[in-house]
Amino acid sequence: MTKSSDTTSADDSNLIEILLGHFPGLQEILFIAQAVKKNHGFPVQSFHELEHSLGGPQTPVKFAGKTAEFSFARRFVPSFYFPITNEHDLIAKLVELHRKARHELRLQKERGQQQQ
Repeated sequence: MTKSSDTTSADDSNLIEILLGHFPGLQEILFIAQAVKKNHGFPVQSFHELEHSLGGPQTPVKFAGKTAEFSFARRFVPSFYFPITNEHDLIAKLVELHRKARHELRLQKERGQQQQ
């Protein structure tokens, strides 16, 4: 294994694009994590704090391939997710929510196809 570098080469950009293609939602999760870290920091004590770290309830956020105002996420984020103690905790919870959301969207799509 080689020592990692703080810079990303042009060759690495292609690898990153391939990686993002294999992990749907990674870019969405990264965007949210970066915004929380920059605008609020940790710990995040409540959904309200999370919401405001992203710009407020009307802020459009893309998650699981869908774009909606962040306030829409309130019904999907359980209260026991708080506090979010650090970056690792946030990313783990976002990954779990992303998997659940993609599963739910897939079920909705299948139900819609069955009704046709």
